[in-house]
Amino acid sequence: MATSDTFMSWVVENDLVVDGRPFDWDAHRYLLPLYEDDSAEIVLLKGAQVGATVWLLLRLLWWVTTRTVKAGLFFPTKIGVDKLSKDRLAKLIDQNPAIRAKLTDSGTLSLKQFGSSSLYLLHIGGTASKDSTPLDILAFDEVRLVESREISQAEERVSHSALKVRYYASTAGLSGADIHARFLKTDQRCFHTRCGCPDGVVLTDVFPDCIAVQPSGDCFYRCPRCGWRIRDPQNGRFVAHNPGAETHGYHVHQLLSRFVSPREVWRAFQETDNRQEFYNAKLGVPYIDPKNIGLTADELDACLTDGITWNTPTVREGASEGRMCMGIDQMAGFNYVVVLQQTGTHRRLVRLEVIEEDDPFRRCHELMIQDRIDMCVVDAMPNFNDAANLARAFPRKVFLAWWNSSAKEMVQWSDRKKEAPSTRRASAMTKVPWWVVFNKYAAIELALHQFQNRRIAIPRSREYVQVIRDHHGIVAPTDLYAHFKDHLTSVVRQRREHLALNEEQKRIHTGEYTYEWAYTRGDPHFLDAATYAVFAAERLNRRMAFVLT
Repeated sequence: MATSDTFMSWVVENDLVVDGRPFDWDAHRYLLPLYEDDSAEIVLLKGAQVGATVWLLLRLLWWVTTRTVKAGLFFPTKIGVDKLSKDRLAKLIDQNPAIRAKLTDSGTLSLKQFGSSSLYLLHIGGTASKDSTPLDILAFDEVRLVESREISQAEERVSHSALKVRYYASTAGLSGADIHARFLKTDQRCFHTRCGCPDGVVLTDVFPDCIAVQPSGDCFYRCPRCGWRIRDPQNGRFVAHNPGAETHGYHVHQLLSRFVSPREVWRAFQETDNRQEFYNAKLGVPYIDPKNIGLTADELDACLTDGITWNTPTVREGASEGRMCMGIDQMAGFNYVVVLQQTGTHRRLVRLEVIEEDDPFRRCHELMIQDRIDMCVVDAMPNFNDAANLARAFPRKVFLAWWNSSAKEMVQWSDRKKEAPSTRRASAMTKVPWWVVFNKYAAIELALHQFQNRRIAIPRSREYVQVIRDHHGIVAPTDLYAHFKDHLTSVVRQRREHLALNEEQKRIHTGEYTYEWAYTRGDPHFLDAATYAVFAAERLNRRMAFVLT
């Protein structure tokens, strides 16, 4: 076999130079298995500054200099793409004669030609960059900063390729989301550092107990189980924690790096005011600050109540008692439904339902009559006509919902406040006079507080089962309450810093920020439907609007 037939042999054969120096294999021994792995799909869950971007760029350069292929590296921002191309890629090409000799056209920052091969560096946020160019090799850097639907759209670029090679690399983010979600589907190769234990120790699993600080000031890694002093964290091996999975996944972190000392790690841990960033960047592991969890499973289970059952509303005792409210979250081909009943200052959960049929709104029409719904809020999109027809069939009882992340008011009903110019210009909205606009973050937070404060009673029965399709497309009986719980407990509060360009055209923090909800386990349809149902009940309480302060 020719030496260039494998990535590792190509790297060794060409004595590659990185950042002006010969590549230091001894300092990056933990990366050797990644260089030796020529799988068609690799997922890398990593800490910051561990050599992953160089590995990714060299991978792509190997492909385009030894084959006739089209390769693309996707990055979250255009500024990031430009910097990566001008700084890292340009230097790699210029400092390595074997690569530079293959370059036939330096082209633009986003395209380099190597004979008949092409290397694209693209901003994943641009529609054209995801749709216009067929590719053979895809690489994604910083997956956690990109929405999953954007990645899925870009993945279509290799659908007609015989190679279909894909690489995903990113620092960690939230547990169960983004790069971590992909890593969990792999064979999960974690680095076991050698110690006195038979299988060694995964340092990040036992952090911070893996750091010993002596009275003398000496600071070093140790195994908290056997007490072994670890002088070389790279002395070990990768072990698959999910053997048998088709895709190879690796976890690397700064505790393995020769360039980051135990003292630096310990100091950063002690001094950080951003615990999530420390865990993500230093340890390469997902982290969720408990105070940012929207609703816990225990808080939701505390709403379980004896003496009430599913799908059986209580008898109405007056005009203000027992009123029925429904929330509907819709997608292509299915609707999620939540029905609440108002009982004084509290509510009870009456119905959960997933409607999977050709015309899910037909069933929603039936529920409006069957459950004698007094007020319903339904997602306006994506099937606007179906939602609008439901609103027309039940005038002033069904309102079409729109999300607006920048809305100053938590909720604005179309018939209770003068219509803003921005909404008057929205032609789709004005086709139906009954609509409501929500500030998404504030509205979901209020709905979650209803459960945290035990304002909503939930039937305790464990037999509320419906046959539905799961996320793998398999039709099977599903515990609807467990499904509901999964959706309501899957959101995490995130703070987004506002950035601006300074005089040097560099992005700086303005000191301003907003909050938003991050989804850790896919789109929480039941949460949206529950939020709509809560506000339908608030509407019946004659609350005009909630103003953010």
